[in-house]
Amino acid sequence: MKSKNQILAMGLALLLTGGLASCQTNEWGTVDLTLTEQDDIYEPVNESYTYNHPCAMFSQADFDRVKASLDDGSAPAAVVEEYNFLKGNRYTQLSYTASPQEAIIRGGYTGTGFSSENYSYAMRDAAAAYQMGLMWKLSGDDQYAEKAVSILNAWALTCKKIDSNDANQVLAAGAQGYTFANAGEILRDYEGWDASKFEEFKNLDAYRIRTQEQELP
Repeated sequence: MKSKNQILAMGLALLLTGGLASCQTNEWGTVDLTLTEQDDIYEPVNESYTYNHPCAMFSQADFDRVKASLDDGSAPAAVVEEYNFLKGNRYTQLSYTASPQEAIIRGGYTGTGFSSENYSYAMRDAAAAYQMGLMWKLSGDDQYAEKAVSILNAWALTCKKIDSNDANQVLAAGAQGYTFANAGEILRDYEGWDASKFEEFKNLDAYRIRTQEQELP
């Protein structure tokens, strides 16, 4: 159980904690890209790069640029068309209902206690949280952020593990986990996201293991 919770954490918290730790270093410094070894092929380089939240796929500058062009009417027709498509699709509707699962089953389900795979719930809910996060950044409407955060909170509270009897559970951690993490990265500066709930989302494996241990007699 513990190892599977750690796999889930690797997916859900990759961009928020360890996997993109360089994202967080902008608060304290920069990422040192200096080459320390020299040979006949590579010349020594002294460089550094600073990440700023949000990072992952988009920066705040990206969001600001697109939002400004949409607001002042200067956005190209293709951008407006894509924005309207995003706004109108099923995963950005405020009536969307999440379906968090206690376990994400991707791959062979024999022996897991489940009668079939169910990772499609995670796929849909992660897509909804991510796309509503985009809508929040581009529209400025906090209703999208509130809905997205409620989805992430629900999964952090409910989901205990990723499981299968083959290696597909790792695929779920890397695919669905990445989408959840990307949504969290976009929404991390939403002031309405309770700090303790955000920590539960970032540290899903530790939170879940701790809860299970507390429930033991």
